[in-house]
Amino acid sequence: MLLPFLRLRSPSRRRPRPAALALAIVGALAAAAPAALALGVVVPSGFNAETRLAAGPMIAVLADGTRVLSTGSFGAEQLSLQHADGSVTLYAQGIGSLSGLVQSPSSGALVAGDSFSAVPLLVIADLNSDGDALDPGEVAPHPVRLPVLQGRSPPLPFSLSFRPGAPSDELYVSASNPGVVLRVAGGVASVYADGFDFPAGMAWEGDTLYVAQSTASFAGEVYALTDGNADGDALDPGEMLLFASGLGGASGLVRAADGHLYLSGVLDPSDFSGAVARLAPDLDRDGLSDAIDPAWVSGLGSFSSSLVLLEGAGGFVPGSAGDGELWCGEFLPDFGPPLSGNVIVRSAPHAALSLTGVVANNQSFALHLAGEPGSSAVAVFALDQSGTTLYGVGDLAIGFGAPYLVAPLPPIGASGQSTLGLTLHSVGGAVGLPFTLQAFALESGEVGCSNALALTVLP
Repeated sequence: MLLPFLRLRSPSRRRPRPAALALAIVGALAAAAPAALALGVVVPSGFNAETRLAAGPMIAVLADGTRVLSTGSFGAEQLSLQHADGSVTLYAQGIGSLSGLVQSPSSGALVAGDSFSAVPLLVIADLNSDGDALDPGEVAPHPVRLPVLQGRSPPLPFSLSFRPGAPSDELYVSASNPGVVLRVAGGVASVYADGFDFPAGMAWEGDTLYVAQSTASFAGEVYALTDGNADGDALDPGEMLLFASGLGGASGLVRAADGHLYLSGVLDPSDFSGAVARLAPDLDRDGLSDAIDPAWVSGLGSFSSSLVLLEGAGGFVPGSAGDGELWCGEFLPDFGPPLSGNVIVRSAPHAALSLTGVVANNQSFALHLAGEPGSSAVAVFALDQSGTTLYGVGDLAIGFGAPYLVAPLPPIGASGQSTLGLTLHSVGGAVGLPFTLQAFALESGEVGCSNALALTVLP
């Protein structure tokens, strides 16, 4: 149903060509959209955020494309596989607290960290090819034992990473008690770097290993480790350099093909919601990140945990040319399975909405949608402010369970902006009516979701 009280002022008498297409798209979406959780996730223009309900957060993607979910609960973790048809099957049990999962590039077996067990490293393999690792002996202790340091118990793993391109498997383990990074190679585990408080996620760039840590005061930092003299560690002067600091915590760490690092486990300093930080590469070669966005994604609930980055040929960059997805898991304080599963941040056409004028009875105002030149554009006014998730697109701030109005905008021009004027005529009955306005840019078969404006019709 459409709202009756808006009149459009188009810059030209000719109706914009994409109007029929835009109406058809929004109508189809309204008919098919499932209900969403109102997470309020905020992402930069050029990216959409989508809530994906699942049995648990995605923690790894296997070489054949199968996705691994962390299911179960604290003290009784388990792994499940999500197959290409969307079905989920139980794969492995017998893990106390899952602390990192990687696939061996040589054997294909999984190596898992367990920070709630006397056996901190596990090897998980489907030995009888029945599609799971639930049979006796298929979840086994890793053949290499972690060293006992400073007279304590073995370090507690947090994250695992194989060194890409190494001639044989080189496993790196970030661990606490004490805070170290361990190197497991040639049947031996040794200290690769030390001096950390609580080491967290790791990501490789060539021969440099980036390691995130949460300090004793819960600040987040990222270090760059390089074994400059090829002695098997980064313990020598100059081999461990601070890359970024001043962040609100640290958990998962991934690196995109364009050199940007993404860090979960941080808090948005503006509202203390869970966030993901973005660290620019060091292009000026001073050893530090060239730019730090401490809350590049925000509104992720109490804490953002696992990060998995999937990139196509276009890379994880903003706009319709981008081709990437960042899967963000969430941590719940009761240690139970996440209710939301994952939040997916994906490359999408740019769409940034602004408004000038006053939304009031017998007044005019104008909508401005900034995006990629040549994109089609449409705005939706909705009285249903509950929000909707469009799978494969993103979370919307609008729903379709109450009257709404679809307003096609002119195509986004060479200046990168589309403008549409509107006037409210004799709508006294609508004064005080709250509604939400959101716009969408349509480019190359993709939909970019703008920010949303919560408005009220003024007298």
